[in-house]
Amino acid sequence: MVTATDELELFVATEDELNELLVGSRIGTPYPWPAHGATNRIPSGKFGVLCASNDRDPSFVRPVLLAVNEEDERRLFARYSQLRGDLSPLSSWLNVVEPRQFEQIRSPIMEADLGGFEAAWAGLVVAEASILSKRPGQRIKQSACIATQTFAIARQLALWGGNRVHAMRARYHTAQSIVRGGTGNSAKIADWLEPIWSTMLAVSGAGATSYRDHALTDLIQRLHHSRLLGREEWSLFEEALPHIRGRGPHPDIASASPEQRLRIFDSYLDEIRDAGPDLERRVRLSFLAAYIATIAAGGAASLGLAEAVADKYPEVLAFAYVIGGLGEARSWAGAFDGLGRIVVRELRRSWNVIDGPSCDFSAREAEVLVDRGLSDPLAYLKLKQSRIATVEVEAGVYIQLPFVEIPEQNTNMGRKAAMPTEKVDPITALADALFPLLRDRLETAYTSSAEKRRSTKKSKQTEFRM
Repeated sequence: MVTATDELELFVATEDELNELLVGSRIGTPYPWPAHGATNRIPSGKFGVLCASNDRDPSFVRPVLLAVNEEDERRLFARYSQLRGDLSPLSSWLNVVEPRQFEQIRSPIMEADLGGFEAAWAGLVVAEASILSKRPGQRIKQSACIATQTFAIARQLALWGGNRVHAMRARYHTAQSIVRGGTGNSAKIADWLEPIWSTMLAVSGAGATSYRDHALTDLIQRLHHSRLLGREEWSLFEEALPHIRGRGPHPDIASASPEQRLRIFDSYLDEIRDAGPDLERRVRLSFLAAYIATIAAGGAASLGLAEAVADKYPEVLAFAYVIGGLGEARSWAGAFDGLGRIVVRELRRSWNVIDGPSCDFSAREAEVLVDRGLSDPLAYLKLKQSRIATVEVEAGVYIQLPFVEIPEQNTNMGRKAAMPTEKVDPITALADALFPLLRDRLETAYTSSAEKRRSTKKSKQTEFRM
């Protein structure tokens, strides 16, 4: 346990020195930390080890973070798995980062910041979980949200900025393949959500993105700030509408009745269908349709419009959930039956380097340690949970993925091969399921009755002798 008297020290170690540090032995002269400049840069072939030390035992140090160059990672993970299995996986007890990430860390505690767009990002997280599970937002569980790619992207943005999202997403798909035997629907969902992720990254101030629509980004930012200030948004929206829509007449949404707004919503869906390969137009129309869905009946109840077309137009549902969170300063409000504030809490959770990782393994280390030649390919990951794996896709960014039972003849990537199924009469199956319980209860009742009879008999004998 690290106390208030502990100090953090940085050791730049060779491979042999690393072996000593990872078992708690002090070596050489450390650098004080936090430090700026050259002492945070780790040369190739060496390792940066941030350790907590205490005056009560100056010879002992506790490693809390390991900075490893990318070219040294694979050999390091494999070597410790084979030679020091008690310390492997390293990422299960020690934060493992790249040197350029380590240079960004200026304090033991890193705060997560989404620039005021926490509620909008949380809405997008719930939207992805809703699209994947085909359930409305109110019926989604926290675990489904923490498993989404949107959650990983938003969390990455909150801690590290948006410039590393591409590499993190590759590790996300690696984690999906390792734990679930494939990427499933997440790859298809990614094609639909890609422009929305990019738009939200741009809105949140991230750097280069794969898709950028300056007009739409500007409108979302202005809409967000207008709502924060309590200003009327109709004029703002009407001013931008002709520009972002591109061509054709546009309706007067402000004065339209609910029935007219519904017809406008349907017309936008028709235009999305006819947009073809014009991605910019499709994205803009999806945003407009989503906006209509959020105000068609004057409030959140009209999200049902977007939910009803989610199978065919998932972008509309995603944007509707985003728009519902714009200008929402009270991110602790009970959106989605309380789920919204839980997602916001997880997105904004600070990352404490000293506490160590909160995962079973990192995707980077798992990629090295998974052995597809074994009956249990994940044996070297030493998982202690049977249903869910918590995987680090970036330092401080953890996702929770449920294991999928996969038949051995189809793939060897599952946690455990599923037994072949047979058709069984339901009455027989029920009887088989109840029999062990009934047997145990009958045995217990019989034993209790026998002991009671013996006790009564012994009591009578005692009374007779007395």
